[in-house]
Amino acid sequence: GQEKGYFQYGGSTLVLLFEPGTICFDDDLIQHSLEGLEVYVQAGSQIGKKPQIKS
Repeated sequence: GQEKGYFQYGGSTLVLLFEPGTICFDDDLIQHSLEGLEVYVQAGSQIGKKPQIKS
């Protein structure tokens, strides 16, 4: 219920929803989120990847 982002002129907030276990977010993104830092992501930038399937 706490504010995580807001719309401001010249920028916007984007919310992505994933099924559990379908993405592994990049370490820098996780660290910045834990520190409560705003992260700017440009279109086409990587934010994570599909987890490796362990056999």
